[in-house]
Amino acid sequence: MQMNQALFSLNGWTGFVLQPESMRNEAYDPMPNECKKKLQMILTVRVIAARHLPKSGRSIACPFVEVEICGAEYDNNKFKTTVVNDNGLNPVWTLQEQVKFEIYDPNIAFLRFVVYEEDMFSDPNFLAHATFPIKGVRSGYRSVPLKNGYSEDIDLASLLIYCEMQQILESEEDLYSSFRQLRQRQAELNNQLYDTRRNIRSPSRDALLREFSANEGQLQVYQETCNRRLKEKRVSNSKFYS
Repeated sequence: MQMNQALFSLNGWTGFVLQPESMRNEAYDPMPNECKKKLQMILTVRVIAARHLPKSGRSIACPFVEVEICGAEYDNNKFKTTVVNDNGLNPVWTLQEQVKFEIYDPNIAFLRFVVYEEDMFSDPNFLAHATFPIKGVRSGYRSVPLKNGYSEDIDLASLLIYCEMQQILESEEDLYSSFRQLRQRQAELNNQLYDTRRNIRSPSRDALLREFSANEGQLQVYQETCNRRLKEKRVSNSKFYS
């Protein structure tokens, strides 16, 4: 229901919303092979603060925020902030926590914020939520109005966040694809080194360690390249709007 309401917010809740062109294609595959998936954008989200959060009971809230991407199965991802103790009026997340989401199909993806409070037993209790279609998200600092469990507006309750949308060009797809493959390989190597720490023979272990170290260096190179391209985009955009 929340995503349905968010979808129709694109046209101001006034009428029909056409399915994405890709879904109207007879060859549409909701679960494409890894080689057929193309990274469309990278969304960076940072939760900064909140204000006037509702209470779930008589006690003072200890809030935290779940940031989630909902959409195609290969896009679904979730991030949770730390808990701010005893402050539901104006909590601030001072650690500058941010998350990067890789989005392959932005046409059916949604950005969802869910605010919880942690009780004395460390159990989460729902406080508020907000859901937006990825196609409607814009870069910059944003005040996010919050809704209750019935999707009704909560007076004065909001989140302060920072979003950055990075569109991926065709020439950049290969770079990010290689970056993802290296990260997957690093995870595999890490599991092999951990699981076989006591039983592996010395020559095999040395070979795994050498590959692990080489991949670490390559990952750093890819990360620096990605950051440099992102910085160049920011500079070009600032020149355009100045």
